[in-house]
Amino acid sequence: MSPEASTAGRSCILTDEETAMLDGRRGPGTAMAMRMVVALAGVLDADRLIPVHNAHIDSCLYHGQAGLDFAQKLVVLGARVSVPTTLNVSSLDLMHPGLVRLPSEEAVPAKALMDAYRALGARATWTCAPYQTLERPALGRTSPGQNLTPLCSPTRCWAPEPNATATSLTSALPSPDACPTPGCI
Repeated sequence: MSPEASTAGRSCILTDEETAMLDGRRGPGTAMAMRMVVALAGVLDADRLIPVHNAHIDSCLYHGQAGLDFAQKLVVLGARVSVPTTLNVSSLDLMHPGLVRLPSEEAVPAKALMDAYRALGARATWTCAPYQTLERPALGRTSPGQNLTPLCSPTRCWAPEPNATATSLTSALPSPDACPTPGCI
């Protein structure tokens, strides 16, 4: 184990690999993502991070420029997912584009958002039901965003956005011991 990372007066013990990510030795995009994971650990008062082996990103719906800027910044910084990662639905339907009534001023950035998450290495599943894909969540898990706390197992991450994106890039999430809701894991 490495030294502790402190956030808001709280400490989280990091492994050597997690410290390397936080320090930028795995690239600036991964460092940005690890800063987010460590900050979440501080909010949850987690004393450690746990590894995850799959993630599902729920940020593919275009809700405005900030979400696109976030994803594109990670791409520019060279970030790549470090675990198999599925993508939630998007604002566009690429197979049936005529069925979506999205103003053109939103369609262009919506497509750019989809492209950004694919550039990060996430699988273009475009589903809010990743249990229908090969990277199925563990039995009894819920969809991302329905809870304010991360739901995870050693094999799957479900965290509210943008934390799931950060987790997909670092393969780390605050320990479920820190979860403030009993039985949320």
